[in-house]
Amino acid sequence: MTEERKYRNEDWLRKQYSGKQLVANEIAEKCGCSERTIQRWLKRHEIERRPGGSIVSESKIEYPKLRDKDWIQSEYVEKGKSCVDIAKGVGCSKSSVQKWLDKHNISTTTNKQKTPEKLKDEEWLREQYVQKEETGYRIADKLGCSRTTVYSWIRKHGIEQQYNGKVSGENHWWYSGGSKPYGKGWNVRKRESVRKRDCYTCQDPKCTISQQEHLDQYDEKLHVHHLRKARDVDDPAERNAKENLITLCRDCHRRWEKIADAGLVPEVVT
Repeated sequence: MTEERKYRNEDWLRKQYSGKQLVANEIAEKCGCSERTIQRWLKRHEIERRPGGSIVSESKIEYPKLRDKDWIQSEYVEKGKSCVDIAKGVGCSKSSVQKWLDKHNISTTTNKQKTPEKLKDEEWLREQYVQKEETGYRIADKLGCSRTTVYSWIRKHGIEQQYNGKVSGENHWWYSGGSKPYGKGWNVRKRESVRKRDCYTCQDPKCTISQQEHLDQYDEKLHVHHLRKARDVDDPAERNAKENLITLCRDCHRRWEKIADAGLVPEVVT
């Protein structure tokens, strides 16, 4: 197990939190993730919380580095780091960084990042996005730029976007090849109960993005996916049973749908 994913191991996390008495933020820095991720896994592993260790909204969490105007100005303006990069270094969400930039009256228009040369290379970008099936977010993370910049160049090169949030009907990867509706049992309450069961976290073992992180990145909630393709299950009760539903992020949803098109069901790690 990689250092970044060690929090999935109950014994390891328990040793860090209960044995070494590290706080969630310290564990998050060690794993390169957000404090909310550690909080969720402490809850998932049912590790008894220390006094004052209850889960709190990130808006109530104080991040000393973000409170330091000189530090955040140096990172954002002088070094030209994006809000996403700063958030990763601090262990918080992008929205927290944006909030403190606003509090410090640091204009977000002052950080005009230079377009990475690789984005201008149509052949390279097409290979990453189409052939290797890298998402715009992952390409942006690799190049140290914004996701918006990546998708802007994808459009400039005339590369067909894999998902733009408006695809429908037979071309929609949520329900490829099917014309009938999901049927009874597919509703907001059911989807929300599935997200809650899955701790508001993408269940792909290589991802685990949180609902808040997904909202920050895509401005939408985590998706709920049918393990067995909806069009292959005639009975709505069976089709939309919670046992056939799983929480995924937008990018993993698209990838799992392609796997399902091949007649396979990804292994779910519990």
